[in-house]
Amino acid sequence: MRIFRKIFLGMLIFGFAITNVGAASEKCGTKKTAELNREVANVKANYEILQRLPEGPYGPPDWWTPDMGEDVLPREDYMKVNITNLSENFYAEVTNDQNRDKITLTANDMVDGIASFERDDFSKVVRLTIKIYATDVAGCAGQEFKTLRLTLPRSNIYSGYDVCSLVPDYYLCQKYVTFEKEITDNDFSIGINKQLEEIYQEEEEETRTWWENVLKFVKDNLVIVVIGGVLVIGAGTTATIIIIRNRRRREI
Repeated sequence: MRIFRKIFLGMLIFGFAITNVGAASEKCGTKKTAELNREVANVKANYEILQRLPEGPYGPPDWWTPDMGEDVLPREDYMKVNITNLSENFYAEVTNDQNRDKITLTANDMVDGIASFERDDFSKVVRLTIKIYATDVAGCAGQEFKTLRLTLPRSNIYSGYDVCSLVPDYYLCQKYVTFEKEITDNDFSIGINKQLEEIYQEEEEETRTWWENVLKFVKDNLVIVVIGGVLVIGAGTTATIIIIRNRRRREI
């Protein structure tokens, strides 16, 4: 009897699953779904780091006057998260792994083909999940069509160290990074020393290769080098004799 109940319950659940799937596909229709899938493929997400004048209590310093122009004022960095090609058929819901905040963007938020929002917190690496849903205009409101993921960087205190000018491309010298592991002074010191050692070895190899090429050229062209040297010495000797003769003539 128990086996029969389990089989019956399984068939019942399977039947509900088929019903739900069928309802979802009927909600939009195969042809419409294909059209929207082609369109949503163009929806992308990215971020950029920009600069602006400080706002609020951190406004222009007391010594500044408008005639000095804004170029002399300090700037602050901020992030701008962009979602492109969001048509009236879709809207985006943006969540992150740090809190329960949710940002919704629609075609009404688009400016020059971009819907965006700003962040000025660089204290932690933040991972965004961006889900693209259909709107009422599409005819299947609320149906999810795409999920995008975006990792926003955090600031790196070591980027301001003077030694980073020697290895500007080293990942621990970047102003903003996307790794979460906290780096200690010892980690940074070991990494920098390794980078400097590699640069030193590369320079040593380049110098050694240069001398090897010079010696190879001399060996392969020994006759030419010897004749050239003789001609140079001969020309120098001839010039010296002429100068001495002219000097003696003037003395006579």
